[in-house]
Amino acid sequence: MFGEDDIFEAVDKGDLLGVTQLLDKHGKEMLDTRDEDSLGKYTPFITAALKGHVEIMEVMYDSYGPSILQQKTDTGATALHAAAWGKNLAAVNQLLAWDPKLIDGRSNTKRTAFHEAADRNAVDVMKVIHAIKGNKVKELLAETDNGGNTALHMAVTYRDNLAAAAQLCEWSGGQLLDIKNNEGVTPWDMAAEKPKMRKAIEKYKQSGSSPGFQGAGVSSSSEQPEDLQSCPARDDIFEPVTKGSVPAVIQLIDKHGKKILETRHEDTGAKATPFIVAARWGYVAIMNIMYIRYGPSILQQRDNTNASALHWAAFYMHLEVVNQLLVWDPKLIDARNDTKQTAFHKATESDAVDVMKAMHAIKGNALLTETDNNEDTALHRAIDCGKSAAAAQLCEWGGPQLLHIRNNKGVTPWDMSAEMPTMRKAIEKYMAMSIFEAVDKGDLLGVTQILDKHGKEMLDTRDEELGATPFIEAAAKGHVAIMKVMYDRYGSSILQQRDNNGRTALHWAAWGKKLAAVNQLLAWDPKLIDARSNTVFYTAVQREAVDVMKAVRAIKGNKQKELLTETGYDGKTALHVAASWGRPDAAVQLLEWGGSQGSQLLDTKNDEGVTPWDMTAEKPKMRKAIEKYKQ
Repeated sequence: MFGEDDIFEAVDKGDLLGVTQLLDKHGKEMLDTRDEDSLGKYTPFITAALKGHVEIMEVMYDSYGPSILQQKTDTGATALHAAAWGKNLAAVNQLLAWDPKLIDGRSNTKRTAFHEAADRNAVDVMKVIHAIKGNKVKELLAETDNGGNTALHMAVTYRDNLAAAAQLCEWSGGQLLDIKNNEGVTPWDMAAEKPKMRKAIEKYKQSGSSPGFQGAGVSSSSEQPEDLQSCPARDDIFEPVTKGSVPAVIQLIDKHGKKILETRHEDTGAKATPFIVAARWGYVAIMNIMYIRYGPSILQQRDNTNASALHWAAFYMHLEVVNQLLVWDPKLIDARNDTKQTAFHKATESDAVDVMKAMHAIKGNALLTETDNNEDTALHRAIDCGKSAAAAQLCEWGGPQLLHIRNNKGVTPWDMSAEMPTMRKAIEKYMAMSIFEAVDKGDLLGVTQILDKHGKEMLDTRDEELGATPFIEAAAKGHVAIMKVMYDRYGSSILQQRDNNGRTALHWAAWGKKLAAVNQLLAWDPKLIDARSNTVFYTAVQREAVDVMKAVRAIKGNKQKELLTETGYDGKTALHVAASWGRPDAAVQLLEWGGSQGSQLLDTKNDEGVTPWDMTAEKPKMRKAIEKYKQ
């Protein structure tokens, strides 16, 4: 259906651009295809989840819509099953942020994603799922597949799954060890010939079973997990948050309810909430728990400087946190603190280019001109903080005009870099670009002001791609008034400027079909007509710029016939060029000028022995236009 365009290969490689291009080309229907080579006939989205390519998953989700979460393999597995099996925590977090109910999804064998995580010894994934279940943890631990196997059965099956087995026992005490599956086998039985496994879980067997499983994250044994031991005696949620202790955070929320998430960290100047502190330290799993327990309104929390969780995550360069917050609410990108700074401002102050890119992908160049209460743009902030990578990226996006924006003190980012040589070096090429932008717009005043400020040396700058100078660019655009200003400032030697391929301003003017520019250049120096890359005349023929051809011919005077017979490096005449490019109007004009020699011109061979007439064999319109000259 989609030819050779294999989206699964792009997903497998983590090729975000490739996936995006395929979706642009074929539409979202491509996301319903199946990988016939995979055991479960995965969709592209499920494959991305298995591989942990969260950015690709986000592109697919945006293209297809929330119903993509309901896709299943032939074995009934969801993307969450795949992500858990692949031990990809970031993918698991993203899927549960989109829809926490995925946690209850069952495969054809009644396995949940929690079973898959236990089977793969993916303890970090198990903790996230365990945290989301809240007061239904007992049910999670006791859930069985169609063989009656609990998650602990799954974990104990493989001798190396020691961490998963120990964690499940830690959560449940000894009870899980005695649950029988459909064949009457307990996890304890399964560990009989696995000495390392027996050793890892025997203390839970010895502790005996409690009347029921304990609440989220609390062990029934006399010992608590290490990360619960780190929780202080007083109910201070901020210490376990800063240490990334998921179970301790859950214990405190279970004990005090969601109101504990409204407390303030009084030991800090910012008086941040637990959610904001988690964002500051980059703990997405803890934030996910808080978001689910408290609800979406937690995103509106602010510290005492009115900074959001996004401000903090951006400043401390936590890309995963930034991405998660923007998935929950893209409008956070517009949040302002007391000084009117956005999270984008804070990212630039920390040189967090990856965070900047994530935000730029959402809002684009509108971010670049937003100002704080000092009218500083993000570029002002980057330069003021000495962040050259951020400054260069901003200039790459916004171009030279960003360097000229003044704050409320009349200072531009360019001014701010005057005594910062490293910064100047990082951004000076973008300053040079400003004259190209002015030329492109035909901004005569802008070009004049730039030359007044920086001198004629600006006319020696080069376009990075083709090596064109501002004068050559002006000729290509046909901006004769700008060309005259440049000629007056630089002098006649500006006519000798060439691009990386040896082409002059006259070549470019001819290519652009800019007759006025061609006439002006030839008025300054008629000898430009003889400059070679290919000749200017060839260029005019290639572009079928007949009026330019006429202007060049007029300059030739009594040597006009030479234009018809002179050859390029491969022995091609102008008529060869017209024939090969399929330019009937240019060919007819050349043959008209050739008069009685028209047939001879058509039969002239190039270095490969090919004539213009030969070249038109499979070009019926061209043949029809010139056949009378052959006769």
